[in-house]
Amino acid sequence: MSNTPQIRRLTPALSETLFTLLETLPGALFLIDDAATIVYANVSAQTITGAPREDVLGQPLWCSAPHLVSTSLYQAVQKTTQTRAPSEVEYVSPVTQTWLHVQLAPTVGGLLLHVHEKREPLPRRETLLESNEAPLEDAQIRREEVIGQPFAELPWWSFAPASQHQLRAAIARASMGETVRFETLFHSREGMNLHFEATITPPHRDVDHHVKYLAYVETDITERKRAEAQIHALVDTIPQFVWIARPDGYVTYNNQRLIDYLAMSLEQAEGDGWLASVHPDDWQRVWVAWQTSILTSAPYEVELRLQDGTSGAYRWFLVRCVPQRNAQGAILHWVGTCTDIENKKRAEQKLKESEENWRVLAETVPQLVWTTSPDGRVDYCNQRFREVMQADFEQVRDYGWRQYLHPEDAERVLTLRQHSLTTGELFESEHRLKDGQTGAYRWFLARGMPVRDEAGQIVKWFGTCTDIDEQKQTEQRLKESEEQFRVLAETVPQLVWVARPDGQHEYMNQHWCDYTGFALENVQSDRWAHLQFIHPDDRERNRALWQHALETGDMFEYEERLGHAQTGEYRWFLARALPVRDEAGQIVKWFGTSTDIDEQKRIEEALRQSKERIRALIDSNIIVSRGRRTCWWKPMMRIFNGGKSALVHPAYMTGRFIQEDLQYDQSARLRRST
Repeated sequence: MSNTPQIRRLTPALSETLFTLLETLPGALFLIDDAATIVYANVSAQTITGAPREDVLGQPLWCSAPHLVSTSLYQAVQKTTQTRAPSEVEYVSPVTQTWLHVQLAPTVGGLLLHVHEKREPLPRRETLLESNEAPLEDAQIRREEVIGQPFAELPWWSFAPASQHQLRAAIARASMGETVRFETLFHSREGMNLHFEATITPPHRDVDHHVKYLAYVETDITERKRAEAQIHALVDTIPQFVWIARPDGYVTYNNQRLIDYLAMSLEQAEGDGWLASVHPDDWQRVWVAWQTSILTSAPYEVELRLQDGTSGAYRWFLVRCVPQRNAQGAILHWVGTCTDIENKKRAEQKLKESEENWRVLAETVPQLVWTTSPDGRVDYCNQRFREVMQADFEQVRDYGWRQYLHPEDAERVLTLRQHSLTTGELFESEHRLKDGQTGAYRWFLARGMPVRDEAGQIVKWFGTCTDIDEQKQTEQRLKESEEQFRVLAETVPQLVWVARPDGQHEYMNQHWCDYTGFALENVQSDRWAHLQFIHPDDRERNRALWQHALETGDMFEYEERLGHAQTGEYRWFLARALPVRDEAGQIVKWFGTSTDIDEQKRIEEALRQSKERIRALIDSNIIVSRGRRTCWWKPMMRIFNGGKSALVHPAYMTGRFIQEDLQYDQSARLRRST
């Protein structure tokens, strides 16, 4: 590089070969006013602007001719406008990457710009051909000090050996025909650190395809880098891992959290170094997905396991990356994040295991098991369900199960189901389903319960259908039996009642209601309400015996007086109750009757009173004993018995005394005859 001959400022006189070539090409001619508005453009200008000149007239130069826009041209326009002296500038088009030579001349009220595309520029290689003033001002160096000098030896590079080495490496690559882009640090003489984004391109080759010279373009990105530094400081505070990559996928930045987790240095994690922390089982999948995104410019998203550099353990992360583009749509860089989803993955694994266990359970239970989407479409049913229906899943999925409903139940069931889907309430229905094999209908109890997410939204319905056909038949028989019982209970003369195991009355026949003047609901709130119809002298005994029966299960029996609702008269009743037990021996009901025994009680009372009078007579002195013969005083009655007679007092005509008198009379006659 140092053997390159030095040349002075680039002028037509010193670059005769270059200008000879440029003169053979059509040039674009623009006339602009002091506001840089195009007031005239020749026909050849269409080559530069890419639009008819009618479309650019009256438009700003900087908007209508993007192929021309550069810092060099802008500064040249400003300088020529101020000095009113002709000038020229040479630079690389930022759009076509071709060299442009622009001659500027002042005119009345504006400037004349004559633009030439340089197809065969002179070989300049590393020697500085043309430079704008910005880097010279930053380095406090005059233009004359650098024109013709080896580019990598310029003072602003010698202040930064690392940047100088980076530049030389880029020049070497560009000399091989590669366009090289890189960011570099620039040190001014005042010790200021400036950041530049540089591009080195080989704009032209000779007939042997050798690079004749290189074009170096740099942009001051110091403010951007400062802003990025502030962003990086902010990024280091968020919980995610953040990284940035070049358009080709080369990772250039990792935030501190990611570096700490990987336990790598910035240099180790740069480029593809981060892949060393990816789980071996995920590596190939992750690499293919990343390369696909780079090639297609599509957003990158993948779940992977990254190794904790400290503990060696792997944790799951969700990696997302999107391209950031400039105004022209070109990708500037990729911005990515890694979000820890270890807990989510564990929960998903548990859910998966739970679902597997649930399916095993669903296939073993005797019920028909089904699930639906939130809108009620069946998306699963177990084997038992399909066996009963004698159908495959395609026949019952979505709403196909409805065809197996009994016609008399269909409308009611569908109304209930729609209500549960609308309100989210538990679905429950007893209905008949058709047996696909026999064609008969069997009763099932269907229940469906919604499953909700964390936000309360229903994500699925889980349901079962339990065969209750035998239970329904038993209920029907019991219903018929109860109807028969009620017919019997309403026809017998007794007062009939039924009580629950706790003694609470649940049925009274009409005869009971007519006698007491009360309906069943009048005594259902209190199991002791019936005591109000019992004679006050009998109530406590009734309570004690009934409580004993409830506690022990013994038969209840008690004679008591019940008051008549209309007459107020108390009549005697014999109350009896027997418990009814289930198969386990538990009492399920008490059946009781109250039988009118008032006439019997009256006869018993009369007999009792008669006996008491006889006993009183026996104990009195009305009867006198004479030997074995009893003599009856007045009034006396003779009783004849087969020709034999005896005198008996009317109040004491019992068989025993009559027999004794007859025997005594017979014995006396026998003694007299002898």
